[in-house]
Amino acid sequence: MRARRALRRHADELGAPIAVHYSRPGVWTKLICLAFWLLTLSSAAVNPDPDPMLNLLFPAVMAVLVLGFYALIRGETLAVCERGLLIGSTALFLRPYVLRYEEIMPGSITPVTGTRRIGLSLGIPPKGIFHTIRSGAWIHQGIYLIGPPPLQPQFSRGKILRITTNGRAWIWFAGTGRTPPEQVTAQIAAAAHRAGFVQLADGAARAVPQHLNGSVAHSRAVLPGFTYGIRV
Repeated sequence: MRARRALRRHADELGAPIAVHYSRPGVWTKLICLAFWLLTLSSAAVNPDPDPMLNLLFPAVMAVLVLGFYALIRGETLAVCERGLLIGSTALFLRPYVLRYEEIMPGSITPVTGTRRIGLSLGIPPKGIFHTIRSGAWIHQGIYLIGPPPLQPQFSRGKILRITTNGRAWIWFAGTGRTPPEQVTAQIAAAAHRAGFVQLADGAARAVPQHLNGSVAHSRAVLPGFTYGIRV
């Protein structure tokens, strides 16, 4: 669903949005998508099918698939609201997650950079689905926090790998797009303070920006509450 629609849907729970940050793919991702489509177009031109309709249909179908893929990956959203956060994809057929401020561990919110290495930094296996880690090759900065388990009805919870700290609290990461992550933590601190979550607000206001270097040991030292664990 669209970000505005998602925010309206959860307005009773989250309150009004304060700032919305989108992690859009960069120019290189767009060029790769275009190059892939041109490759399919050239293959049809070099080795055409006897049926001329198929020669037209194949590039059209591939264009729809490429555009659909791009629409899915460009929907990553982080919305700071009065009483919580909206995190996840707002692309068609997908729903983002709601994290209320009372569900977030005070002192865990941390602005981070170098997040292209977040998989290595958190010790995430190459294969697996981690719906709380909203990462991508085009996302290089964001916020880390410890929050509630992910609940999303269109997935079977028993089949989702989840990265967790202690069986109850989950590690979350969301990109902040072009906005510096420390500016987003300041927005969260201000909103949480107005909502009455003083401890959470104070922790976010004092958060020190960290740079991930691909080492799990380094992440344990700089990310509050991080202990490595994988659940199925």
